Amino acid sequence: MNSAEVDWLMFPMPPEFGAVLKRPAWHAKAACRGDGVDSFFPASHEDSSGVIAICVACPVKTECLNYALEDPSLKGVWGGTSARQRSRLRRQAS
Repeated sequence: MNSAEVDWLMFPMPPEFGAVLKRPAWHAKAACRGDGVDSFFPASHEDSSGVIAICVACPVKTECLNYALEDPSLKGVWGGTSARQRSRLRRQAS
C-alpha cells in the first residue's frame, strides 16, 4: 500500500474522488480519521501507545485489524496492533 492509499483513511478529504469509491465503508467510522498518518507509522524506536490508545474505543477496530491481517505488507498501527504484533497473530493462526 502506498502513502496516497493510506492518506484517504487518515484525512477528512481524500486526495482524489476515485479514492473515495475504492475504500471500504468502515473507513468513514474510524476513530483515527482526520488524525494524519505520521503518528500511525512510528519509527521502530518510537512508542506507539498513544496512537494505539485511539484504537481502543474505535467502532471499527475489528474491521481495521482484519484488513491489516489480510495484507502482511502493511506497516504501522492498524486495529490497535503494530506490524510485529500482526505478524505474531498470523503465525499463531497458522
